[in-house]
Amino acid sequence: VSTQSTWGQLCLLKMESDALIIAYWPLRNRAEQLKLLAEYLHIPFQNKHYTSYEEWLRDKESMKHPYPNLPYVKDGDKYICETDAIAYYLCYKANRTDLLGRTPEQIVEMRMAKGVVDDLFETIIGEKQAKAEDISEFVSQKLGSHLDKLVKGLKDRNWVCGDITVVDFKLCDLLKGLLTVNPTALEMYPTLQALSERFEALPAVAAFRASDKASKKIYPPGTSFKI
Repeated sequence: VSTQSTWGQLCLLKMESDALIIAYWPLRNRAEQLKLLAEYLHIPFQNKHYTSYEEWLRDKESMKHPYPNLPYVKDGDKYICETDAIAYYLCYKANRTDLLGRTPEQIVEMRMAKGVVDDLFETIIGEKQAKAEDISEFVSQKLGSHLDKLVKGLKDRNWVCGDITVVDFKLCDLLKGLLTVNPTALEMYPTLQALSERFEALPAVAAFRASDKASKKIYPPGTSFKI
């Protein structure tokens, strides 16, 4: 075995041993944006998927964490819970705080936009009636007020706040989910369709979507869209 190949194997083993664990249920929902962000930031990670509530309860007790919740990140002996906190942690870990906003004005804009994206998320996962074939009606009637705000905020810029930030990761994963349910979902919102395409074309995002780390199931049980 050559010295070069042995060194390469040792480096790979080191990367795997240093990899974060991102733990969640086996679906996109709240965790996929974090996996996309980690991939974009070149932070190695491994998935941990809980398949039963009992399994999660056992680990929840053993974590000894004041705020136990899913998703969580395990980095060595350290646990980080809550989606927003994890996104911040990943950006700080990668020394990419620009993804949290470059200026005070952009930070405030990002937080405002994120409030709208959070409302969009809650409306989608809370939907119990709509069917995939009725996606255009669902988008216009129930998501329209949120999407209209995002279009106005986006203007003619490439990203929600001008530069790419963590809010783009959450929004674009939501848009990807709608487009997976029905490719015509955003036909009334070409600006957001273009944003989604721009995000999915990022090399790290495209590579992640094609990998076995990407979750295939999108929405939790009880949501209208069974996908």
